[in-house]
Amino acid sequence: MSMALAQKLAADSIAAVAEGRNLQDVLAHIRAAHPQLTAQENGALQDIAYGCQRYLGSLKHMLAQMLKKPIDNPQLESLLLAALYQLHYTRNAPHAVVNEAVESIAKSGAGSTVRLPTRFCAAFART
Repeated sequence: MSMALAQKLAADSIAAVAEGRNLQDVLAHIRAAHPQLTAQENGALQDIAYGCQRYLGSLKHMLAQMLKKPIDNPQLESLLLAALYQLHYTRNAPHAVVNEAVESIAKSGAGSTVRLPTRFCAAFART
């Protein structure tokens, strides 16, 4: 599994929890839908998903500070939150996080807005 898939699955969990679902149930459903995930991949998914929930308030605040207007696409917001968590709270290489976030966003159908996450992630990586 690539980091892009981990980000996408974690973003799916962030969006589902925002809709009122239980994170453990969401992760169990994701794991059942992706039985090919290794223990390492499950660990990465769990780290991003739980980390985003743990720091959701500060991540949303940081995101709001970096944007001129709120994001009206929940999937795009969730992907940016997952990338922001990785950039701020993990040791993942910033260039890899940015590249994979842009790839995830392009695959999610929000491809027309790829310039936003590229600028956003690159700006955060420089801080």
